Amino acid sequence: PDTIDVEIRVEDDAAGRGPGTLAATIITYGTEARTRPEVFARGSLFWPPAGIEINSEHRGPAIMTAMPAVAGDDVTVHEPIPDTPAGRRLAADIAAGRYTGMSIEFRSIRERRTGTLREIHQAALVGAAVTARPDYATTVETRTAPPDCGLGWM
Repeated sequence: PDTIDVEIRVEDDAAGRGPGTLAATIITYGTEARTRPEVFARGSLFWPPAGIEINSEHRGPAIMTAMPAVAGDDVTVHEPIPDTPAGRRLAADIAAGRYTGMSIEFRSIRERRTGTLREIHQAALVGAAVTARPDYATTVETRTAPPDCGLGWM
């Protein structure tokens, strides 16, 4: 599958049940990749009803399942990171800056070329992986929320 990289961050788990919450914009419709002429049209992605797997690096082990959501032009995930060795390692790696984005795994169904630009109009989102080298211009943060204020910054 093709991949596109995007933003990830970890928020504290306000309920104290795990290493944090993965909060990621996994793609912004209409934003061109910085390393290749490629863009996703608004509404072009669909995913399984059970959500997508989040993997450690490309073709790495699955760490968790997340349900994407759409907010304007952003496709996001916002899920608790499991309190497992792999989940704790993921949260620590994001906080330390070892991972700076996410790369979606997709299968293009309908696309067109305009000059050198690949415009994806329909694609199956099959997963996402944390990565150290995002293709799209992104940032990664570790968010800390006091227990009494919730996570309303999103």
